[in-house]
Amino acid sequence: MDEDTTSSEKMKRDSDIKMEIVLDIIKGLCHADSKVKEFVELCNSITPLTPLEITVLSGGLTNYSYKIHVADKAVFAKLAFNYALWNPDWDGKYDVVRTENEALMMSKFHTLSPDNVAVPLHICDVTHPSMPSSEMKLLVTTWASNDEQLSNQFIDGHADTRVASSLALALAKLHQEPFDPAFNDGVRGVYLNIVEQTLDKMKELEEGGRKEGLPRTTAYIDVLPDSPVALYEIAKENYGKREALVHSDVHGFNVLVEHKPSLAELSTFGPTGTFTLCDWEMCYAGPIGRDLGIMAAFPLACALSHAISGHPDASYDVTNFVEIFWSTYVAARAKTEGPTRACEMYRNAIGWTGMFLSFYVLADIHLEFLPLSTTSRDFEIVQDSLGILTLNLLRLGFSECTTGSTLPELKAAFAAAVDEQVMFVQQTEQGRRPSRTRRSSRLRESGVRVSDTNMQVPQSRTLRGKVMAVVAMKRIEKGIKGMFVKDVGEKEEGGKEEDARKDGGGEKGKKEDEKEMQTSRGRNGATTKRFFTSF
Repeated sequence: MDEDTTSSEKMKRDSDIKMEIVLDIIKGLCHADSKVKEFVELCNSITPLTPLEITVLSGGLTNYSYKIHVADKAVFAKLAFNYALWNPDWDGKYDVVRTENEALMMSKFHTLSPDNVAVPLHICDVTHPSMPSSEMKLLVTTWASNDEQLSNQFIDGHADTRVASSLALALAKLHQEPFDPAFNDGVRGVYLNIVEQTLDKMKELEEGGRKEGLPRTTAYIDVLPDSPVALYEIAKENYGKREALVHSDVHGFNVLVEHKPSLAELSTFGPTGTFTLCDWEMCYAGPIGRDLGIMAAFPLACALSHAISGHPDASYDVTNFVEIFWSTYVAARAKTEGPTRACEMYRNAIGWTGMFLSFYVLADIHLEFLPLSTTSRDFEIVQDSLGILTLNLLRLGFSECTTGSTLPELKAAFAAAVDEQVMFVQQTEQGRRPSRTRRSSRLRESGVRVSDTNMQVPQSRTLRGKVMAVVAMKRIEKGIKGMFVKDVGEKEEGGKEEDARKDGGGEKGKKEDEKEMQTSRGRNGATTKRFFTSF
């Protein structure tokens, strides 16, 4: 028997024991005299023919999530461990007190947005003779009726903007609550360690290293006016800002929405547009842009995937979700904080989007769920474009050159940065093949639910065709001048650069493009083209 088989068997035994522990605890809670309605309902539904059952939903690396159910009654349970195996470089303690803080935050959010979070029912310490050295904590909550992850909509290319608006308003309420600056500080270390790992990768690229599949990104670093490492250091410092209570993990896999209706119902989304925000264990006092930025990263990656697959309508749809999400949030905060502070929040959101995209590009997080084959040439092109977008958004969010920019300027610059890469992937593949059938979410079809506890950090180691392309250029004109270095493109045979806007309007279009751009020099003296003038 090889070592891998032995390890797998140990993990299976460990999983089975923990599942039995959780089921036994909840069986003990289910009695007719319980003050918790959900436990009484479970108790009344149990019969010799319909026993209480438990199903593993996700987890294994820092916690397990379960559905405990009988007949049509159910509760949710999370068993948390005092370690974080999803980050193998982290050997520190991942204190289970985070689970108590998770319950506190869920209760607080329930008072602010009662329809959008599960309600904590029970929390307790867990010990077992077979695991004498393990510190574990069990959290039991109500079962959320919303059972589909929002990211499935981004993968499909149709996103419910009702969710974008209501999620933004709910977070705006949370971010205005009084808070303890030291709240849940124990979760900071494991995330900062991931930032350090990614920063090391960024340093390798800036110092002339190469990551396979990122030729344009590595070339772009040479001509970027700001040092990516310096920008990343600013972002790392920003992580320590204690501006508000933040969920800290608001990506589309942690937002549950109504199940997609059947074809017979002739509707793309559920009737109410409700959502449930889950997985609060990483909540802490942090920068506001973190919650806004992480929500945007996966939709933008899906937008490029749809664009390169010949589906500009789907690309536009998911980027529109991000625009509505951010605009709704900023409008709500401007009423209480004023336009200047709201603009700072928007800028911070852009920077944090760049931070999370850097994990996608340098650590391959979440990319396996894109509507693309990870072994395809399209996937490589999209990941490379995400690298360019990462650098531009880090610069927009954290460079001194955007300090004092107005909200319209920032919105235009963000849109231009996204549009530039959407147009690149569209036109790179334009004419090479007919549009392909859009791929629906494999996750929905398989019934698999994605959790951060399933994902492991590698060990240290939109628009609508040519008309919208013109609109994108106009956005740049009206936005922040000189923000973006022209994408250097991929080298063709003979050393020629492939223009990012090839076939964008014939000879006349090329001449007009040349008028809109000028030559300048990047940080390392390399000559490149730049939109307009630099700051």
